[in-house]
Amino acid sequence: MRLINFLNDRPRLARSCLALYVVSGIGILYLAGPMRWKLFWLLLLVLGIELGIRLLMRMVYGRHYQFAVYNYFLIDHPQYGFSFRKASSARSVPFPIFDKFIFRPGTRQQDALEGNHSRRVEFRVNSLGFRGPEFSLKKKNKDRVRIFASGGSTTAGIQVDDGEAWPAVLERELKNRGVNAEVINGGVPGWYSYQERLRFEREIVNYEPDIVLLHQGWNEEFVFSMQNLGKSWHPGLLMNAVEIGTMHSRAGRIFSRTGSLLFRMLVMGYFWDWRFKKTMSCLNPSRWHALRASDYIEHWFGNIMSMAKLASQMGIKLYTINPPCLSDIQDAPADREFYEKHTGLNGFFLDYQAISKKRIQKVILEAGRIVPFIDAEMGLQNLRGPERLGLFYDEIHHSPKGHGYLARLIAENLVAADGFARSGSNVIYDDELVQKIREGIGNNYNYIDDLLEKKIQYLRSTTQKDGHLLELPMQRYTTF
Repeated sequence: MRLINFLNDRPRLARSCLALYVVSGIGILYLAGPMRWKLFWLLLLVLGIELGIRLLMRMVYGRHYQFAVYNYFLIDHPQYGFSFRKASSARSVPFPIFDKFIFRPGTRQQDALEGNHSRRVEFRVNSLGFRGPEFSLKKKNKDRVRIFASGGSTTAGIQVDDGEAWPAVLERELKNRGVNAEVINGGVPGWYSYQERLRFEREIVNYEPDIVLLHQGWNEEFVFSMQNLGKSWHPGLLMNAVEIGTMHSRAGRIFSRTGSLLFRMLVMGYFWDWRFKKTMSCLNPSRWHALRASDYIEHWFGNIMSMAKLASQMGIKLYTINPPCLSDIQDAPADREFYEKHTGLNGFFLDYQAISKKRIQKVILEAGRIVPFIDAEMGLQNLRGPERLGLFYDEIHHSPKGHGYLARLIAENLVAADGFARSGSNVIYDDELVQKIREGIGNNYNYIDDLLEKKIQYLRSTTQKDGHLLELPMQRYTTF
């Protein structure tokens, strides 16, 4: 937490504050009188700590200090749970903000405004809540092909400029190929297919789209697992900005909407340190059971099919994208060692993502009998080692070079499919076929289940008697 880092850099102030709170707490224990007076002084102490935190944070971050704890660009949304802050720009915010996705990887974030501002990428959200420039609700040029790119952080683009995210690059690539195209970035970090389905039904279909690209998959498992490893998950789950962005858990509205910074910090510390990090670690054998669960896979497939049915009725072309990933279960040992060394990611984490990728691929291929797909992973299959790593910031998020590579693959596939010459939808929706696919969509390939069993048994054999893992060498637990 940035406030804690601030205090670590100022040990005298930290010791003074700690001593004040400890002495005050001990004083409560020796208070004489009826219980009501003890409760009164306890409440007064809590209010004093709350005020002290706010004053200290204001000294460090200014009057907009709350954005040192919460994301600035992700806010609550009445229909989607959370979304981008409309009509906002990273370069225009006149106070320090700390959303990780608006800074380049490895950037040391600055508390001072000048340093904080200079390190931000170009990140603009238009008045409708989409990343990038404004666009008209109705197409002004009927000959222009309007394309919406829908997805999470891998579509929105994190830690890259607006023009470097693959939807923006795709527009340029298509124009270079003679296609009069307009590509709109509908990605939001942390979104999964249900939120995308809601926006598709409530907004995108009204904006005269010709083509919609679904770049989905990673956040399906993440949203499922973060809900107490699926125990608290349910189809159609929606979280607000605090739950997804800082608590990393559906903690409940009483926790995420309280105005007390002290209360929120305590709750955030509990959920992050005592629940989230332990349960979501890929060294936790229980986490791997999520890759056997069928619930979230079936829900994802259902969301795709709902969009497919509507697209077929409204004459919209729909494509899914088989997303690329840094690691693969068939990585050569030298390549895997290189990835671990240069990303700091644990081998188990890379294995987890590689197996998760196979589950995603299976859904894309099966759904492909209804919704055509663009196989971006196939386009990268011959890239390994340093060449492949250069396309990624981490296990799934692309560097500017990776966004460019992905955009070219998509452009080539769209042009090759002659998707711009014919009017109407490319989806042939059939209820019987959808039901047939749904019956087996959540099942893994046999070799995947065998791999999972070996991983789970190995991890169980390397835990201590008290149930704690021997080591936690990784700092990433999510695909958010």
